[in-house]
Amino acid sequence: MKTVVDWVNLQFLRGLGLESRMLPTDHGQVHALVGDGGGALGTLVLFHGLSGSATGFRPLVERVLPHVSRIVLPEMLGHGRSEIPALGMNGQRVVRCMQQAMEQLVPEPAVVFGNSLGGYLAIRYACAHPERVRGLFLSSPAGAPMSAVQAKGFVDRFRVLGYRDAIKLVEMGFAQPPKARMLYAWGARSQFDVEPVIQLVESLGPRDMLSPADLSSLHMPIHFAWGTEERILLDQHLAFYQEHLPPQAVKMRPEGWGHTPVAEVPDSVAHHLMALLTELGPPKSSP
Repeated sequence: MKTVVDWVNLQFLRGLGLESRMLPTDHGQVHALVGDGGGALGTLVLFHGLSGSATGFRPLVERVLPHVSRIVLPEMLGHGRSEIPALGMNGQRVVRCMQQAMEQLVPEPAVVFGNSLGGYLAIRYACAHPERVRGLFLSSPAGAPMSAVQAKGFVDRFRVLGYRDAIKLVEMGFAQPPKARMLYAWGARSQFDVEPVIQLVESLGPRDMLSPADLSSLHMPIHFAWGTEERILLDQHLAFYQEHLPPQAVKMRPEGWGHTPVAEVPDSVAHHLMALLTELGPPKSSP
């Protein structure tokens, strides 16, 4: 799932000082980009979404890197430069191996940002290791419960079998449909119509979904953003989070945000993320 844009973004991130690391896990090696920042606001972890990769965060990284002390961009199994598991892709393997990689990458408490499926991974990580999460920023997180019938209908929209499907997905994912829709559609088809993503999409079902108890167990500061132009996820998904996120969660509906705001409005995303980082301040030194 490597494209020319991915390669260019990777070179840019390496120019900022980020380096590749490969982390062994139960189902294959997980790739991550890791680098030091120029600020004092602690470690920041960025989780990408379905079919994405670490390099998609380039616009956000260049805006926040001067303010954090360290940045970590792990890639899901079967995505970016991470390995495809020999036993095939499914949600449980992706979650387990991401957590195993994080144990090696980020032993210190960190602020964790996740978009879409990355938001789901961020929640799963925070539930499993609350002591390692100083704060959560969730941008249109996936994972809200659905029935088996609803889940099947929902995941069908991610099956990109041709350019018509790809264009439809692009138009749903952006707040403002891009002018070069055909170019974006080609990129979407090259990212979604590949075996690891197809396997992962087809594996997802009710057992993978979050519960109200999962959300109520989160006690760290949370900023939750669901853009006014979100069209990939469903209204019932928003309702689940609005009802069950714990009381300390700051809930926002940013104007002009679609499903992947980092790609469209990185300045706005950086502004809101910096609000959480500034609220938390520099991490306390260990005694």
